[in-house]
Parts: sequence; C-alpha cells; structure tokens
Amino acid sequence: MDTKQKKFYGRRCGKQLTPNQKRLMKEVFPLLQLKSDFKLNPEFKKVHLDIGFGTGTNLVAKIQKNPDVFFIGAEPFINGVAQFLSYLSKDFYKQIALHSDDILEMWDNFDDEMFDKIYLLYPDPWPKKKHEKRRFVSIDNLNKLARILKTNSTIDIASDISEYLDLLRENLKNIDNLKIIYDSKNPYENWVTTKYEQKAFREGRVPQYITIQKI
Repeated sequence: MDTKQKKFYGRRCGKQLTPNQKRLMKEVFPLLQLKSDFKLNPEFKKVHLDIGFGTGTNLVAKIQKNPDVFFIGAEPFINGVAQFLSYLSKDFYKQIALHSDDILEMWDNFDDEMFDKIYLLYPDPWPKKKHEKRRFVSIDNLNKLARILKTNSTIDIASDISEYLDLLRENLKNIDNLKIIYDSKNPYENWVTTKYEQKAFREGRVPQYITIQKI
C-alpha cells in the first residue's frame, strides 16, 4: 500500500510552543527522530510501539520501568511531542525513537513480527457515525498491527468511548490471528493515568481496557 497517499485527519498543532519546547523540538527531536532505515540496537532485548502517545506521561513511565526495551513513539500532535520531550530525561534518549506524524507513513519500514508490544491508548475516537472510517481500529489497520506484532505478543487498547471499542470487537471477528484476552473496566497492571483519562472520569465516561494477543 502507498501510505504516502493516505490523508491524515486530526490536529497537527495547538497553542504556541513555549520557548523551552521550541528549543527541544529544534535541538533534541532531530536526535531522536525515527529514520526509515531504523535498526534496533542489540543492547535492547525488546521493542515496543506506542501509537498516539499524547503528551507522553504514560510513555515516559514505561521507558523508566523497562530499561531493556526500546520504544518507538508516534504522535502527530506537535504540542504533545514537545511536552513529552520536556518530561524525558537525557538518560533515556538512547531508549526512544520518535515519529511526529502519522505512523502509517512508516508502516512499510517495519519488519514482520518486529514488535514485542503495541500500545493504542485513547486514540482519537471520531465519535460521529460519518467519521467511523477514520478510527484506527479498522480491519485494515488491525491486520497491519498483526503483521508487525510477534506471535503470542499483545496489543493494549484503552478508550473511554464504548462505541469505539464495540467497533474494535466487531472487526476482530474478521481477523483469525488476533484474539481478546483481557476486556475490563479495571486498568492494566502498573497503569499510569493521564490528564485525558482524568478528564474522562470528570465528565462521567468510564474507560475500558482491552488486551489483544496474536495467536
């Protein structure tokens, strides 16, 4: 598939970056930017992919707790990337590569069964029925995830929009090598909440957590 022709829906930038955020995007982001010829450093035993990491609160915590894991983080919202960089200590620069655009641009550069874990935490819900096709959990995208995920490894998906997860459950019926092994309103072990999740609670929405395994 020619992913370059795929239109991206969603915000690229919000309010103006602070001077420090501008500095981080100019000086630090190029050092961590995901290259098309990416090769995993043998120092790391595993590689995880975080799709749409927001401001990176959860991603930073995962990096700190998993020194043997290399992370690839994708987030098209520039303000989120800049915020993440402000949270990340220099000590962890070698443990992360960042893509500040649609992850589908890089899809063909990922090897089969490359990832030990994939995260899709609070993706853009596109709640209107007419926007349903924009949701990341389409059958096509789920098949893409299955290709790059190692057998027996898992995908964690969290959302506060029940219709979004209903679509996920329905689409998974059409994919033979992915199955749900966890489906609960209880967060994952060692879960780190985010501002977005706290907002969902305040507004009366109940987050749900699903884990999918490749079989």
